[in-house]
This record gives sequence, structure tokens and C-alpha cells, in this order.
Amino acid sequence: MTPRAGAPVGSRLAAHAAAFVSTEGYDMHIAMAGTSRYGDDERQFVPPNFHKSLEELLKHYLPENLGLQFQADAKKLEELANETFWHSLWYHVGDTNDTLDPWVALIPNEYGLAVVKTGLAVVFKPAEKSVERRRKIERTFMAIREALTRADPAKRSFRSNQEICVSADHLIRSIVECIEDMILLTSKEKTSWRQKLATAPKFRHRTPPPDPDMILGKLEEALEEFERVIDQVRNNVIEGTGLLTQSMAMRLPVMNRSILETNESLRVFDEKQDERDKDYKRGYDALYNLLHQIRADIQNIAARENNRQNMQGDDQVITRNEVLQILLESKRQRIEIERLRREIRYTRKSRQLIKDDQLLYILTGQMLQQPNNDLQKCLSYKGKLNTETQGQVQESMLRNSRVLTWLNCLESDLILVDANIDDPGMPKTTPLSVLCATLVTSMVTAHPEDVVVFHFCGQHFLPKDAWYGPNGLVRFLAMQLLVRLLDMKRCDLGFIDDWGFVEGLENYDLSSLCDLLYHLIAQFSAQTTVYCVIDTISLFDNPRTLPDLKTVMDCFHDIVRDTSLSPAVKILCTNPMRSKRTMKQLPIFQDDPTRLVNLITATAAFTTAAPISDRVVGRAISRQSPNSRSRIRGRYGTDLDNTW
Repeated sequence: MTPRAGAPVGSRLAAHAAAFVSTEGYDMHIAMAGTSRYGDDERQFVPPNFHKSLEELLKHYLPENLGLQFQADAKKLEELANETFWHSLWYHVGDTNDTLDPWVALIPNEYGLAVVKTGLAVVFKPAEKSVERRRKIERTFMAIREALTRADPAKRSFRSNQEICVSADHLIRSIVECIEDMILLTSKEKTSWRQKLATAPKFRHRTPPPDPDMILGKLEEALEEFERVIDQVRNNVIEGTGLLTQSMAMRLPVMNRSILETNESLRVFDEKQDERDKDYKRGYDALYNLLHQIRADIQNIAARENNRQNMQGDDQVITRNEVLQILLESKRQRIEIERLRREIRYTRKSRQLIKDDQLLYILTGQMLQQPNNDLQKCLSYKGKLNTETQGQVQESMLRNSRVLTWLNCLESDLILVDANIDDPGMPKTTPLSVLCATLVTSMVTAHPEDVVVFHFCGQHFLPKDAWYGPNGLVRFLAMQLLVRLLDMKRCDLGFIDDWGFVEGLENYDLSSLCDLLYHLIAQFSAQTTVYCVIDTISLFDNPRTLPDLKTVMDCFHDIVRDTSLSPAVKILCTNPMRSKRTMKQLPIFQDDPTRLVNLITATAAFTTAAPISDRVVGRAISRQSPNSRSRIRGRYGTDLDNTW
């Protein structure tokens, strides 16, 4: 909330709060977009006063040169314009209702707009002697009016875009400066009003360009920049709308099927609930009849007791035993009622808490195509990176015995490959990244019955990225596993039986995400091998993300050594350079040091200078297949797209 003037708020705290609103307002809400500035004296946001300098100039110019008194009021300035020679001039640049609206939207300050109109009229007065100059001024401001009409600044979205907002303010400032420069250029420098103006505190002192065409040229440049920004933002919005429409069109069939399945599930659940309600009603009726009978029996006992007041003690024993039996039966009935209630609560709680599409939305939002985009982007670097380095990485990787063991083994396994590439200026997408992408496409092509998931950490290294850090890594893998389970019709979310678990997934709690990853992997059959390719995982080996990295690596450690899991899980992590000591000291590598693999990429033994080849990698995978599975021919990119 913006503090009011005079409110007991510290100036430093108010300045910090104002800075936060100024920088984050565009992203938080459209109502906070705009160019108002924070005034230290007012302790609140005030509209920008671009017209103050021009106002000061007109206060000195009008009385001395035109014999008119400047009016510090918007309506009086309009009345002054109606009575003087320049009333018709503004008509050409927007004095009618349909053409004035864009100017009002651009300069929402009514008084500021009146000052600008007055200043422009003053500029036209000296230009009467030159028809060409007068027409050029008119054309320039008519072009501004037409550009504003096309941009439609009256819409709220006009000021919600930061680039448009900045460009519009620059255009306003350029209009005001153009008017000031034209007035100063057409007036004599050594005049009394110019000398008084030089000492005015609100006037911006500067030397105008020597030529009116240069002044109008600067204004035309500002107009061109404004139109360029408008066109660019409009094109971006159109492109984004197209992508969103395409994405929604792809998701609608899935959503429709999910809705139909949900309706069917609700119908079945309603039928079962109706049966449970009937059973509960029958039990309730039986209990009511029993209580009614108990009440009648008690009344009978009381009546008999009144008639037997003078009988012997044996009668008392009989009566007490009867009451005891009634109390015991009542206790038994209460226990049975409690059992029925627990059964009803359990039946209601045992239903599935979350649907497949809900979990998919929690993990991905609207970014279901992100894996394909990442893979295609990584493959596009094949022609951009050093060819010799690519060939060395490919040859050393496919010749390494530990890597071949990882490919051949039937059990779960994890390795971390250090490429030892000595290049400090290397981009986030490295030759090893391209090899990993090629490995993924080759695996999908050679073994379509298996599951291949991947994550390129170098493409999500910014903290603001939705897939940043170990948390984003686990969500990215879980999303791909969930999609594959849905395609195979093996997905069962019955393990999500606690609302706390659902809340943890919605909040991206890392422990909950790791549990989800484990349960999703466990649903694949024993005939399936799950491959996880994680490129440049070393980016997470920093003080900020190291604790989460340890949690994820512990999760991987538990997965690869869990013999109860049906599928074999093979995890490949890579590092384009050398792993740090903190990475090597993780328990998973202390448990088995052979999981750390060092490649030799800069020796004379490897002289290949060709880029990474799909054919070479695919042949190596087919040759090293542990089950001798046949290789499927075709384009890897097409086969991979069919898996999503």
C-alpha cells in the first residue's frame, strides 16, 4: 500500500517499498502498471510531469511576445485558445472527439495536454511565414496522431507492457522537447524573457539544435521507435496467442476423455454410495427398533418391580440379572454402531484423491511439450560446437568399458561421467550435451519398449526457470514417467492416499517429489528398462542447491539398490568438466567408486574430427543391447515425438 503524505512511516522503508512496487508492479497486476514516480517529499506516487519545463517557458514567452497572460488551469488555457488565432491549428492534429482520445490516453494529465497544445500553437505562429515548414510540422504531428490511433493507448494493456510504457514516455518527452526547442530556436536569445527563463528553477536548460529540421527529425525518430515497439509487442502477443491456442487444441481431446472418465467414475461412486446409504439406514432402523424394545422392556421391568416389592431376594437377583443383560446388550450395540461408522468413514476415504490429469498439471502447468523442445534445442547445437571436440567425446564415451558395462548390465545402475573438457568459456550446452541428446534419440529408436527420460540442466540454469535446480530435475523426470505410464495404460495413483502428500506435491516439496518418482518407476513391468539421462548435473554442485542435490542423489541411490523394484533403472549423469570434491564425497559414490567415470578427450589416441553421429551411436546401442533386441530403423526425432 502506498503510504499517505505525512504518515508516520520511515523514509527509507517507504523508498524501499516504492522501489519494489516500481520494479515488480508490471508482473504483479495490470493495475500497478504505468510510469508514475515516487516523490520523496510527497511520500507517495505522483504522475510524471513532463510539461513542467514547457509550462515555465510559456509563462515567460506569452506575455512578452504575444501579449497573452498564461493561465495555470486547463479550462482557462482552452478558453484562451478559443479566443486567439491558433484555435483552428490544433484541429489538424486531433481536436475532434474521435482524434483527441488517443492524445488524452497518451497524456492523461488534462492540464499537461493543454500545455502541450498551447506550446504547439505557439510553434505554428512563427511558422506562418514558411508554408513548407508549417506543413512539415503538421505532417509530423498528424503522423503521431495516426500512430496513436493504431496503437489504441486507451486500452489498459497499453500501459501494462513495460516496453510500450517506456517508449510512450520517451515520445511524450520528445514532443515536449521539440516544442521547447522550436520556440527557443525561433526567438532571440538576448531578450528579457530569455534572461528571466535562464534563472527559472523548473526549466531544463539546454541548447536547441541549430536547424528546425533536426528538431523535427529527432521527434520523427522517437515516433519511429514508438511504432517499432508497438509492432514488436503486437507481434509477440499474436505469436504467444497462437502458441497458446495450439497448445489448448492439443490438450482438448485429452481433457474431454478425462472428463468422460471422471463422469463415469462419479456415476459408479454414486451407485456405491447409494448402496452404503441403504445399508446404513437399515442398520439405523434396526438400532431404533432395538432401543424401542429396550425401553419397553425397562418399562415392563419397572412395572413388575412395583408389583414385587414384598418378594424375596431371589426375585431381586432375577431382576438385576435381567437389567445386566439389557446393559450388556446395549454396550454390544454401541460397539456395533461404532464399527459401522468406521467402515463408512474408511469407505469414503478409500477413493482416489487425485486424477491423472490433475497430477500432470501440478508437475507441468502448461509446459507438456518442454521435453521435446529441450531435446530439439540441444540437437541443434550439433552444427555450432567444435567438430573435433564432438568426435573426441563420442569416441571416448563409446569406448569406455564402464559406460559399456552400464549399457550391458541387466540390473539397475548409476554412473557419473566426467568429460574433462578444458574450456572455461564453454556454453551451457556442451558437446557432451549433444551426445546425450543423440543417445536419447537412439535409445528411443532402438528400444521402443523401454522408457527413456532425460533432463538437460544447462537449459534451465536460471533461478527463475520453472525447471531450475534439483527440484525442477525431479519434476521433469516424474512428468515424463507419468506421461509414459498413461500411454501404456499402467498408471495407478492409489499410492497418493493422503492429502498431506497432495499438498506436498502442489508445493513442490522435494521429499514428496522423490517419493512420487519412486512410486511411478515401480509401476513399470519387469520386462521394461527405465533409462534416465541427466546432462550437466554438476551445475547443481554449488552452495545454493547442494543440499537439494544431496537429497536427489540419495533418492537415486535408494532406487538403484532397491532389488524389490520390478524394472531395471539405469541413470546416466554427466559433467562436461571435472567433478568437485563435494560431489565425489556423496554416499552413492563412496559406496561404489566405480560409478565415477573419467573420459579421455584430448589425447592422440582419439583423432576423430567428425561431429556426433546418430548412426554411430545407434549402432553402438544396438550392438551393446543386453537382450539383443532388434534395432528399428527410422528418424529418431519422429520416433521420439510419438512417445509424447
